[in-house]
Amino acid sequence: MGVYKSLGYHIELRKGNLRTTQLLYKTLRSRGYTYLYEKPSKADVVFFRGTIRGSESRISHMGIVADVLKDGTVVIVHYGSKGVGEIRMNLSHPHAYKGKDGRIINDFLRKSETGCSAGKWLSGELFSAFGNLYTYAEEQE
Repeated sequence: MGVYKSLGYHIELRKGNLRTTQLLYKTLRSRGYTYLYEKPSKADVVFFRGTIRGSESRISHMGIVADVLKDGTVVIVHYGSKGVGEIRMNLSHPHAYKGKDGRIINDFLRKSETGCSAGKWLSGELFSAFGNLYTYAEEQE
């Protein structure tokens, strides 16, 4: 939201008692701006579910698409526990941490909890949807 605001866009969100990430997802979804299967474009947003304990059924994290590599790996800018950084996500191989060449294709997006041996932790496993925030923001002007 801050990136778009710094570019002069005012983004109207649905009203509700939810976190901004959830409100943005619900707003874009209700207006038909979310998608799952197409190749994302730079500046589209990415939504994830289950990135923190107890959030398995709701949107809990988001980022902005910075690039899409030739192998389909999406480079995402996000704000995580270490501040602003990049993560990678490859939906063709959502359960793989590294590709055949040894490069990271899905970063860990959820920390493993003590005593928990199974679960979804990688960005590709926690992916929920892409959103076309740019077009929505343009239409708000």
